[in-house]
Order: sequence, then C-alpha cells, then structure tokens
Amino acid sequence: MCSLFAMSSQIPQHATFSLLEAPRSLLKQSYANADGWGMAFHQENGRAPESADPVEHARSLNLSAYVKEPVAAHTSQWFMHGAQAVRTRALIVHLRHKTIGDRSEANTQPFGGFVALAHNGGLGGRWHRRLRAAIADPELQPRGATSGELLWGWLEQLIRTRFTPWNDDTQAFERAVIDELLRPMLVEPDGIRSANFVMGHGETLHAFRFAPKSHNKLYFLSRRRSVLVSSIPLSDEAWHELPNGSLLTAKGARYRITRVTRAYDTG
Repeated sequence: MCSLFAMSSQIPQHATFSLLEAPRSLLKQSYANADGWGMAFHQENGRAPESADPVEHARSLNLSAYVKEPVAAHTSQWFMHGAQAVRTRALIVHLRHKTIGDRSEANTQPFGGFVALAHNGGLGGRWHRRLRAAIADPELQPRGATSGELLWGWLEQLIRTRFTPWNDDTQAFERAVIDELLRPMLVEPDGIRSANFVMGHGETLHAFRFAPKSHNKLYFLSRRRSVLVSSIPLSDEAWHELPNGSLLTAKGARYRITRVTRAYDTG
C-alpha cells in the first residue's frame, strides 16, 4: 500500500523525526513504497506578497509548495533535504506503491492547487467514471491513472466553483465534502478498495478513512503543539486508530472527528 503522512501544527516546525528518524519513519517505509514520493507544505517564509489578483493571492495562502519525484524517497536528495529543511504548520507527504499506472510524475502524489491531496487505495472503475464525468473543467481532468488525481480534481473544482478559496470557511467546505462525496461513497461502496486520503486547505488538515475491501488504516497522534496522521504508527507513542468511515479535521494542535454515516447526521 502507499504511505500517507500529514502534520498540523500551532507553530512552524520540522517533521524530521517522523520522516527520517522514527522507528517506522517514511524513509524506512520508502524501501517498500518505492515508486515515487511527494511533499506539499504551507510556505512560512518567502510567501508571495499580496497580489491585486485575488486568485493569485489565494494560491499564496494555501499549501502552495510542492515537490515530487517518481523515484524512491530513500534515493532522493530532495526528499532528504526537504525532510530536514521544511519548517511549516501544515505538511502532507505521500510514498507511492504503484498498483495502476506507470512510474511517472503524472502518477506521483500529492496533487495540488487550492487543495492538496494524497490518497491510498483504489476507488474502482465505477467511481472513476463518476468523478471524471463530474469534473467539468478540462484543466482538472486527470493526466495520470490514479484514483487520487480524480479525488483531487473533484475537490479542487468544488472549492473553485462554490467557495471563496481565500476565505478559509472550513465548516461549510467540510459539510459539502461529506454530503456530496464521502457519504455517497459509504452508500455506494461497490468497487472501492480504499478511499483513504489526507487533504490540506490553507492551514487546515483533513484525513478520511474508508476502506471497505482492504486493511488500509489511518492513525493519528495528538501532541501538545501538533497533530500527526499516518498510515501506520511511526513511533511507540500513543497513536490512535481513526475509525473506519470517519473524517478528522485539524488546525494547529486542535482536532475533531466526524463519523460519516449513511444517514444525514454525524456522531
């Protein structure tokens, strides 16, 4: 399976321990998940000045820095440099183990724009067709073959067309995602092996776990100043398993978990 990692922090900080030094660090995982790696993070230094163009200004406020390569992370000087140099409040990292599509930049995650997303698993042909048909903007149609790119395109279109990207209206965006994407997946899971993903919008992190036909899990760790999410517990600290069918939302060190149900309620 692919490996997912995300961090939400009150203050800009490094994730060097999780990425390089932990007992089950992403560096160690990259020997098994060797078909590509990618990193998206909120820029803390050198942020672009406010632009007269509100769209360009919005891009500068989101997870606007992306680095990815279709190579194993343990072979990449850029992964090693980023793991030590990036200091941020919001971070997403993906290690790829390919099951569909070739080893290429187009199939390497995260995908990003106003929303950054990395996915683990497969949605199946039915959901691929459904998402592709729902993405009206040709710019957001996939260049590669992965389920993650289709999920990203749908979410990117949602925020571009229905929300003000530079206004971090997290609750309204989250409700739309639950009602129009996540709940329908629970109601119609045919073909879905795993829909696990981590997503960033501005300094807000979302992590969704739904794996009806696989053993893919997501775990989270709450620290004093941060919240971490990972496909596996990286250390011997008190990681907690995110329940299947649940969405975790974090900003800074605060988080909440919404249980996505088939009916129109949350718990």
